[in-house]
Amino acid sequence: MPVLSKSETLNAFYQHKMVRFFLSAGIATITDVLVYYTIINYVLKHQSIQFNQFRASAHEFTLTISYSVGIIVNFLITKYTVFNESNLKARKQFIRFATIAFIGFLLTTLY
Repeated sequence: MPVLSKSETLNAFYQHKMVRFFLSAGIATITDVLVYYTIINYVLKHQSIQFNQFRASAHEFTLTISYSVGIIVNFLITKYTVFNESNLKARKQFIRFATIAFIGFLLTTLY
């Protein structure tokens, strides 16, 4: 059995679609958390937001923004590194991806 170098081992590991899928999800999650932390602590400073007659807590507003950024990051990484052989237009793919993510967000929030 041949011995692989470190770079060859990492390259072989990265060739698996499931590994790339989990890496993209991990990067998107880290992005989501960092965006949330930055906005709530440094931009809003835990102050609620007023839009005309609608009032949103800092947590609700920040969660919506950070989750949306996470979805976009996850979609882009997944599209170009995991499922890059797809022939569907990016717009159609994103609508499908965002719809599933939004349903998951609602189910998580409501239950």
